[in-house]
Amino acid sequence: APQTPHGVPPALQAQWVSRALHRLWVAGVSLVAWQFLVDPYPGVRAETPTGGIVEYPRSAGLYSAGTAGNPESAQPKTFLQGFSFPFDPLRVSAKTVRVWALLMHPRQAVLLQRERHAGGAWRTAASLRANRYGVLNALVSLRGAVRLRLQSGGLVSRVAAVPVGRSPLDAGHSRG
Repeated sequence: APQTPHGVPPALQAQWVSRALHRLWVAGVSLVAWQFLVDPYPGVRAETPTGGIVEYPRSAGLYSAGTAGNPESAQPKTFLQGFSFPFDPLRVSAKTVRVWALLMHPRQAVLLQRERHAGGAWRTAASLRANRYGVLNALVSLRGAVRLRLQSGGLVSRVAAVPVGRSPLDAGHSRG
């Protein structure tokens, strides 16, 4: 089914998923599991307090259910990128942005790219490398409001807007 018109837009969902994974990492969480890989088809069955069975839709998977529930035709949801390539840059000061991401491999190299102007070309702002656990947690000199993304090989993260003002989420954040 299409997304509810009153739901969170997919791009914002991807941002929230990346931010949640970042905050969990800061709190020391080392494993996050998603309940459903694919949306249950036709829904989830649950027992009512009176002993009956009710079935309700549960679109909580990383992929939409395929045709007639066939997992081979399941489609990735837009916010999957926030889970598979989490990227969460935060403004620390007028001159500095903390760049955080979870990467697939230890010591994986990535390019931090900055959009030159709205809808314009991307320019490399920094070459960075994840730590031995695949975590990228680096401070980068960047002034002003910026739109950023990470690129590593053929993988590209979601685009993240970083405003001019300092993010309150970065207070006291120093896990490395």
